[in-house]
Amino acid sequence: MLLVVVVAFAVTYGAAVTLVRGHGSGSGSSSGGRIGLSSGGGVPAGDGLLGVTIGKDQRRLRTHPEDSAAWAELGAAYVQQARITANPVYYPKAKGALRRSLALNRGDNFEAMVGLGSLANAQHNFAVARSWGLRAERVNRYNANVYAVLNDAFTQLGDYRAASAATQHMLDLHPGVPAFTRASYDFEQHGDDAGAQFALDKALQIAISPADIAFCRYYLGELAFNQGNARQAAQQYGAGLKADPTYTPLLAGRAKAEAALGHTEAAIRDYTTVIGRVPQPQYVIELGELEQSLGHRTEARQQYDRDCRARR
Repeated sequence: MLLVVVVAFAVTYGAAVTLVRGHGSGSGSSSGGRIGLSSGGGVPAGDGLLGVTIGKDQRRLRTHPEDSAAWAELGAAYVQQARITANPVYYPKAKGALRRSLALNRGDNFEAMVGLGSLANAQHNFAVARSWGLRAERVNRYNANVYAVLNDAFTQLGDYRAASAATQHMLDLHPGVPAFTRASYDFEQHGDDAGAQFALDKALQIAISPADIAFCRYYLGELAFNQGNARQAAQQYGAGLKADPTYTPLLAGRAKAEAALGHTEAAIRDYTTVIGRVPQPQYVIELGELEQSLGHRTEARQQYDRDCRARR
Protein backbone atom coordinates (compact mmCIF):
# COMPACT_ATOMS: atom_id res chain seq x y z
CA MET A 1 0.00 0.00 0.00
CA LEU A 2 1.36 3.41 -0.98
CA LEU A 3 1.84 5.78 1.91
CA VAL A 4 1.74 9.52 1.22
CA VAL A 5 4.17 11.51 3.33
CA VAL A 6 4.34 15.29 3.48
CA VAL A 7 7.77 16.71 4.21
CA ALA A 8 8.02 20.43 4.91
CA PHE A 9 11.32 22.01 3.96
CA ALA A 10 12.14 25.26 5.74
CA VAL A 11 14.28 27.45 3.50
CA THR A 12 16.71 30.24 4.10
CA TYR A 13 14.35 33.17 4.16
CA GLY A 14 11.59 31.67 6.28
CA ALA A 15 9.40 30.39 3.45
CA ALA A 16 8.41 26.75 3.31
CA VAL A 17 8.20 24.33 0.44
CA THR A 18 6.08 21.25 0.93
CA LEU A 19 6.87 18.16 -1.06
CA VAL A 20 4.51 15.22 -1.22
CA ARG A 21 5.97 11.83 -1.97
CA GLY A 22 4.64 8.34 -1.79
CA HIS A 23 6.58 5.39 -0.47
CA GLY A 24 6.21 2.10 1.27
CA SER A 25 7.23 1.43 4.84
CA GLY A 26 11.00 1.39 4.70
CA SER A 27 11.76 -0.13 1.32
CA GLY A 28 15.02 1.69 0.70
CA SER A 29 18.49 0.22 0.76
CA SER A 30 20.69 0.90 3.74
CA SER A 31 23.89 0.94 1.74
CA GLY A 32 25.82 4.14 1.33
CA GLY A 33 24.42 7.27 2.93
CA ARG A 34 25.38 10.89 3.09
CA ILE A 35 27.82 10.41 5.95
CA GLY A 36 30.67 12.69 5.00
CA LEU A 37 31.94 16.23 4.98
CA SER A 38 28.59 17.77 5.67
CA SER A 39 27.76 15.44 8.50
CA GLY A 40 27.47 18.02 11.22
CA GLY A 41 29.51 18.00 14.39
CA GLY A 42 30.19 21.71 14.70
CA VAL A 43 33.56 21.88 12.96
CA PRO A 44 34.55 23.24 9.55
CA ALA A 45 34.34 20.80 6.67
CA GLY A 46 37.42 21.51 4.56
CA ASP A 47 40.75 19.84 5.22
CA GLY A 48 42.55 23.19 5.54
CA LEU A 49 39.94 24.63 7.90
CA LEU A 50 40.02 21.43 9.91
CA GLY A 51 43.76 21.88 10.32
CA VAL A 52 43.15 25.39 11.64
CA THR A 53 40.52 24.10 14.08
CA ILE A 54 42.75 21.27 15.29
CA GLY A 55 45.69 23.62 15.78
CA LYS A 56 43.56 26.16 17.64
CA ASP A 57 42.14 23.54 19.98
CA GLN A 58 45.53 21.97 20.64
CA ARG A 59 46.97 25.35 21.60
CA ARG A 60 43.98 26.07 23.83
CA LEU A 61 44.30 22.73 25.61
CA ARG A 62 47.99 23.20 26.34
CA THR A 63 47.09 26.08 28.63
CA HIS A 64 43.53 25.05 29.57
CA PRO A 65 43.53 21.23 29.78
CA GLU A 66 40.23 21.22 31.68
CA ASP A 67 38.27 22.83 28.82
CA SER A 68 35.71 20.14 27.98
CA ALA A 69 34.30 22.10 25.03
CA ALA A 70 37.73 22.35 23.37
CA TRP A 71 38.27 18.60 23.84
CA ALA A 72 34.88 17.92 22.23
CA GLU A 73 35.59 20.19 19.27
CA LEU A 74 39.03 18.64 18.81
CA GLY A 75 37.56 15.14 18.85
CA ALA A 76 34.89 16.07 16.30
CA ALA A 77 37.57 17.59 14.05
CA TYR A 78 39.59 14.38 14.24
CA VAL A 79 36.51 12.40 13.14
CA GLN A 80 36.11 14.66 10.11
CA GLN A 81 39.83 14.44 9.36
CA ALA A 82 39.62 10.65 9.35
CA ARG A 83 36.73 10.77 6.89
CA ILE A 84 38.48 13.17 4.55
CA THR A 85 41.84 11.41 4.53
CA ALA A 86 40.55 7.82 4.98
CA ASN A 87 43.33 7.53 7.56
CA PRO A 88 42.19 5.48 10.58
CA VAL A 89 44.98 6.88 12.74
CA TYR A 90 42.65 9.78 13.59
CA TYR A 91 39.98 7.52 15.13
CA PRO A 92 41.85 6.75 18.37
CA LYS A 93 42.82 10.43 18.57
CA ALA A 94 39.14 11.36 18.27
CA LYS A 95 38.05 8.80 20.83
CA GLY A 96 40.67 9.97 23.32
CA ALA A 97 39.70 13.63 22.98
CA LEU A 98 35.96 12.97 23.18
CA ARG A 99 36.28 10.64 26.16
CA ARG A 100 38.44 13.24 27.90
CA SER A 101 35.74 15.85 27.26
CA LEU A 102 33.06 13.60 28.69
CA ALA A 103 35.17 12.79 31.75
CA LEU A 104 35.47 16.50 32.46
CA ASN A 105 31.75 17.15 31.98
CA ARG A 106 29.38 14.19 32.14
CA GLY A 107 26.21 16.15 32.79
CA ASP A 108 25.12 18.27 29.82
CA ASN A 109 28.03 17.65 27.46
CA PHE A 110 25.98 16.81 24.38
CA GLU A 111 28.81 18.00 22.12
CA ALA A 112 31.00 15.10 23.24
CA MET A 113 28.06 12.71 22.90
CA VAL A 114 27.45 13.91 19.34
CA GLY A 115 31.15 13.51 18.60
CA LEU A 116 31.17 9.96 19.92
CA GLY A 117 28.06 9.23 17.87
CA SER A 118 29.73 10.61 14.74
CA LEU A 119 32.82 8.51 15.49
CA ALA A 120 30.70 5.37 15.88
CA ASN A 121 28.92 6.07 12.57
CA ALA A 122 32.24 6.62 10.83
CA GLN A 123 33.44 3.23 12.12
CA HIS A 124 30.15 1.57 11.13
CA ASN A 125 29.13 0.94 14.74
CA PHE A 126 25.62 2.16 14.03
CA ALA A 127 23.87 0.75 17.10
CA VAL A 128 26.44 2.48 19.30
CA ALA A 129 25.96 5.70 17.30
CA ARG A 130 22.20 5.50 17.83
CA SER A 131 22.75 5.13 21.59
CA TRP A 132 24.98 8.20 21.71
CA GLY A 133 22.53 10.17 19.57
CA LEU A 134 19.59 9.30 21.80
CA ARG A 135 21.62 10.21 24.86
CA ALA A 136 22.54 13.56 23.33
CA GLU A 137 18.90 14.15 22.39
CA ARG A 138 17.87 13.79 26.04
CA VAL A 139 20.28 16.61 26.86
CA ASN A 140 19.56 18.93 23.92
CA ARG A 141 16.64 18.50 21.53
CA TYR A 142 17.38 21.79 19.78
CA ASN A 143 20.72 21.04 18.14
CA ALA A 144 20.65 19.82 14.54
CA ASN A 145 23.93 17.90 14.92
CA VAL A 146 22.19 15.54 17.34
CA TYR A 147 19.76 14.56 14.60
CA ALA A 148 22.55 14.25 12.03
CA VAL A 149 24.01 11.45 14.15
CA LEU A 150 20.59 9.84 14.59
CA ASN A 151 19.73 10.10 10.90
CA ASP A 152 22.95 8.40 9.85
CA ALA A 153 22.54 5.65 12.44
CA PHE A 154 18.84 5.02 11.76
CA THR A 155 19.45 4.93 8.00
CA GLN A 156 22.17 2.32 8.26
CA LEU A 157 20.13 0.27 10.75
CA GLY A 158 17.18 0.19 8.36
CA ASP A 159 14.81 2.28 10.49
CA TYR A 160 13.72 4.57 7.66
CA ARG A 161 10.79 6.20 9.44
CA ALA A 162 13.04 7.26 12.29
CA ALA A 163 15.69 8.43 9.81
CA SER A 164 13.11 10.60 8.00
CA ALA A 165 11.90 12.04 11.30
CA ALA A 166 15.50 12.91 12.26
CA THR A 167 15.98 14.63 8.91
CA GLN A 168 12.82 16.66 9.45
CA HIS A 169 14.09 17.74 12.87
CA MET A 170 17.31 18.93 11.21
CA LEU A 171 15.36 20.89 8.61
CA ASP A 172 13.17 22.49 11.27
CA LEU A 173 16.09 23.41 13.50
CA HIS A 174 18.75 24.39 10.98
CA PRO A 175 17.95 24.08 7.26
CA GLY A 176 21.55 23.94 6.14
CA VAL A 177 23.63 21.78 3.84
CA PRO A 178 23.78 18.76 6.19
CA ALA A 179 19.97 18.73 6.48
CA PHE A 180 19.22 19.10 2.79
CA THR A 181 21.79 16.52 1.69
CA ARG A 182 20.26 14.00 4.09
CA ALA A 183 16.79 14.89 2.84
CA SER A 184 18.03 14.23 -0.69
CA TYR A 185 19.27 10.79 0.29
CA ASP A 186 15.95 10.03 2.00
CA PHE A 187 14.08 10.88 -1.20
CA GLU A 188 16.50 8.91 -3.36
CA GLN A 189 16.12 5.83 -1.18
CA HIS A 190 12.38 5.96 -1.76
CA GLY A 191 12.69 6.32 -5.53
CA ASP A 192 11.86 10.04 -5.64
CA ASP A 193 14.61 11.38 -7.88
CA ALA A 194 12.82 14.71 -8.35
CA GLY A 195 12.73 15.25 -4.59
CA ALA A 196 16.38 14.23 -4.30
CA GLN A 197 17.32 16.71 -7.03
CA PHE A 198 15.33 19.49 -5.37
CA ALA A 199 16.95 18.95 -1.98
CA LEU A 200 20.47 18.84 -3.44
CA ASP A 201 19.83 21.98 -5.48
CA LYS A 202 18.64 23.71 -2.30
CA ALA A 203 21.76 22.55 -0.48
CA LEU A 204 23.96 23.90 -3.27
CA GLN A 205 22.15 27.26 -3.21
CA ILE A 206 22.99 27.80 0.46
CA ALA A 207 26.46 26.22 0.43
CA ILE A 208 29.19 28.77 1.12
CA SER A 209 32.44 26.96 1.85
CA PRO A 210 34.34 25.27 -1.00
CA ALA A 211 34.08 21.95 0.86
CA ASP A 212 30.29 22.14 1.14
CA ILE A 213 29.96 23.18 -2.52
CA ALA A 214 32.15 20.23 -3.49
CA PHE A 215 30.08 17.90 -1.32
CA CYS A 216 26.84 19.02 -2.99
CA ARG A 217 28.32 18.77 -6.48
CA TYR A 218 29.57 15.27 -5.73
CA TYR A 219 26.12 14.00 -4.82
CA LEU A 220 24.51 15.81 -7.73
CA GLY A 221 27.01 13.93 -9.88
CA GLU A 222 26.19 10.65 -8.17
CA LEU A 223 22.47 11.25 -8.69
CA ALA A 224 23.02 11.95 -12.40
CA PHE A 225 25.31 8.94 -12.81
CA ASN A 226 22.83 6.61 -11.11
CA GLN A 227 20.17 7.89 -13.51
CA GLY A 228 22.38 6.90 -16.46
CA ASN A 229 23.53 10.41 -17.39
CA ALA A 230 27.32 10.11 -17.30
CA ARG A 231 27.84 13.36 -19.20
CA GLN A 232 25.88 15.43 -16.70
CA ALA A 233 27.59 13.58 -13.87
CA ALA A 234 31.01 14.51 -15.28
CA GLN A 235 29.93 18.16 -15.42
CA GLN A 236 28.89 18.10 -11.76
CA TYR A 237 32.11 16.41 -10.66
CA GLY A 238 34.13 18.94 -12.66
CA ALA A 239 32.29 21.90 -11.16
CA GLY A 240 32.92 20.47 -7.70
CA LEU A 241 36.63 20.10 -8.39
CA LYS A 242 36.79 23.76 -9.37
CA ALA A 243 35.40 24.64 -5.95
CA ASP A 244 37.64 22.24 -4.02
CA PRO A 245 40.35 20.38 -5.99
CA THR A 246 41.34 18.46 -2.83
CA TYR A 247 38.02 16.61 -2.49
CA THR A 248 39.10 13.18 -3.70
CA PRO A 249 35.63 11.57 -4.15
CA LEU A 250 34.94 14.12 -6.89
CA LEU A 251 38.02 13.03 -8.80
CA ALA A 252 36.99 9.39 -8.39
CA GLY A 253 33.53 10.28 -9.62
CA ARG A 254 34.94 12.04 -12.65
CA ALA A 255 37.09 8.99 -13.41
CA LYS A 256 34.00 6.78 -13.23
CA ALA A 257 32.08 9.09 -15.56
CA GLU A 258 35.03 9.33 -17.97
CA ALA A 259 35.20 5.54 -18.16
CA ALA A 260 31.46 5.37 -18.89
CA LEU A 261 31.88 7.96 -21.66
CA GLY A 262 34.75 6.06 -23.24
CA HIS A 263 37.45 8.55 -22.20
CA THR A 264 39.56 5.76 -20.84
CA GLU A 265 42.97 7.45 -20.82
CA ALA A 266 41.60 10.32 -18.75
CA ALA A 267 39.81 7.84 -16.47
CA ILE A 268 43.00 5.85 -15.85
CA ARG A 269 44.91 9.06 -15.14
CA ASP A 270 42.30 10.29 -12.64
CA TYR A 271 41.97 6.90 -10.94
CA THR A 272 45.75 6.72 -10.57
CA THR A 273 45.78 10.14 -8.90
CA VAL A 274 42.93 9.13 -6.60
CA ILE A 275 44.66 5.93 -5.49
CA GLY A 276 47.86 7.87 -4.90
CA ARG A 277 45.94 10.04 -2.45
CA VAL A 278 43.56 7.52 -0.89
CA PRO A 279 44.18 3.84 -1.78
CA GLN A 280 40.69 2.70 -0.83
CA PRO A 281 39.71 -0.78 -2.09
CA GLN A 282 36.72 0.63 -3.99
CA TYR A 283 38.93 2.85 -6.14
CA VAL A 284 41.60 0.18 -6.64
CA ILE A 285 39.00 -2.35 -7.81
CA GLU A 286 37.34 0.16 -10.16
CA LEU A 287 40.67 0.89 -11.82
CA GLY A 288 41.47 -2.83 -12.02
CA GLU A 289 38.14 -3.54 -13.69
CA LEU A 290 38.71 -0.70 -16.16
CA GLU A 291 42.18 -1.99 -17.05
CA GLN A 292 40.78 -5.50 -17.45
CA SER A 293 37.99 -4.28 -19.74
CA LEU A 294 40.65 -2.72 -21.95
CA GLY A 295 42.63 -5.94 -22.13
CA HIS A 296 45.42 -4.60 -19.92
CA ARG A 297 45.89 -7.82 -17.96
CA THR A 298 49.18 -6.92 -16.30
CA GLU A 299 47.92 -3.54 -15.11
CA ALA A 300 44.65 -5.07 -13.90
CA ARG A 301 46.51 -7.75 -11.95
CA GLN A 302 48.66 -5.07 -10.31
CA GLN A 303 45.53 -3.34 -9.02
CA TYR A 304 43.94 -6.57 -7.77
CA ASP A 305 47.20 -7.49 -6.01
CA ARG A 306 47.25 -4.05 -4.42
CA ASP A 307 43.72 -4.62 -3.15
CA CYS A 308 44.65 -8.02 -1.70
CA ARG A 309 47.64 -6.54 0.14
CA ALA A 310 45.49 -3.74 1.55
CA ARG A 311 42.94 -6.21 2.94
CA ARG A 312 45.49 -8.37 4.77
